[in-house]
Amino acid sequence: MGTTLAGVIINGNQLAVINIGDSRLYRIRAEEIEQITKDHTLVAEQERRGLLNKQEASNHPQKHILTSALGNEVMENLEVDLSLVDIFEQDLYLLCSDGLNDMLSDKEIVETINSSKNKSLEKISLSLIQQANLAEGRDNITIILLSFY
Repeated sequence: MGTTLAGVIINGNQLAVINIGDSRLYRIRAEEIEQITKDHTLVAEQERRGLLNKQEASNHPQKHILTSALGNEVMENLEVDLSLVDIFEQDLYLLCSDGLNDMLSDKEIVETINSSKNKSLEKISLSLIQQANLAEGRDNITIILLSFY
């Protein structure tokens, strides 16, 4: 059994980002959402190569087959993504497990966040978890929100 990792270290006006597997880091800026990390899955790799389109990838029965993870036999081929991301005032960053983004599309995630704009980060997180559970949440849901206001 393996696990995935998406993490950040705040360094001045930048985030140092690490990613292994299919946990994600999103940036919400000016009410738009952008996935910062890339998924390390068989299906995501096929999508990047143009073998599948986004819709086919999101509905693919093998979308959870990891090509990189911590703590299993895949570790011989461990793929670790490291990057730096500039932080701007009013940025919101969402670190999450696939329990969230499997149940909610990027559009649904940003709509939930935007509809909760004047709430605390805790309440926004709870809203996201509630929406994912209402969409028949089938996996654990881990969320960390960072705001730079």
